[in-house]
Amino acid sequence: MARNLRTSEPSPPEFALPQLRQVLLVFLLLALPGLTGCAAEGAAQAVAQAAPTPADQAEFEEIRAAAKQLIAGAKGQAGHPMEGKRYTGPFVHGAGPGCAVCHEHAADAADGTGPETWTPSRATCRPCHAQASNPDAIRTTHSADYDGDGDATEPLASELDALLADLMTAIQSSSRTTGSAICYHPERYPYWMKDTDSDGVCGDDEAGASNAYEIWTEPMLRASCNYQVVSRQRGAWAHNFDYAAQLIIDSIEVLGADVTRYARPE
Repeated sequence: MARNLRTSEPSPPEFALPQLRQVLLVFLLLALPGLTGCAAEGAAQAVAQAAPTPADQAEFEEIRAAAKQLIAGAKGQAGHPMEGKRYTGPFVHGAGPGCAVCHEHAADAADGTGPETWTPSRATCRPCHAQASNPDAIRTTHSADYDGDGDATEPLASELDALLADLMTAIQSSSRTTGSAICYHPERYPYWMKDTDSDGVCGDDEAGASNAYEIWTEPMLRASCNYQVVSRQRGAWAHNFDYAAQLIIDSIEVLGADVTRYARPE
């Protein structure tokens, strides 16, 4: 059942248990960034508006913390795992633990991007992935066609991008059943807005807090949380591809879309 989050609270006799559960779910998903990571970047962005330089570092720390949470898989509880599903545990990189195994601090400083970016370096990847032209082309032992497009050799980043696109389609399709279409803008807080012209994208006049999306169903909340967590990490495919793909596929499924063509990592 859809619920407008800005409507007044119903009288006590009408406030049934399912409605109470939904209000609590909204609180947990959107108001407590430490639990799911869904609102963490919103908090960092709010700081950035007040103090640009310190906030850049604060936002970087938020992103790094989110990456560590995703790497931990089921133990990190990144995003919103679905009930009744099994999720993979921590991703253990063959070359050893630690961010510096893949991210070369010195190389970042040398090419001018700054030490805080921790851009993946071909030099650090080459010893184990000599066949890859760049870090994004790495696939290693994953051999299934996860996104169901018939190509089981494309980079894992491409597999994840296709799954994310399908999840966005499912979220937008689900929003139309509530009577209020939704759109997403990765750079404008609170990211999810009302798609007033129903064109599937957040235009400049739609992308803002005053146009925040208000009507949510529980599946949409869970799915949008997982979309945000995975899509905001450029390295999600490397940090823990299996867990990220599981979150996305399960989110598509909970929205009622067909997932039979996907190969869910186990």
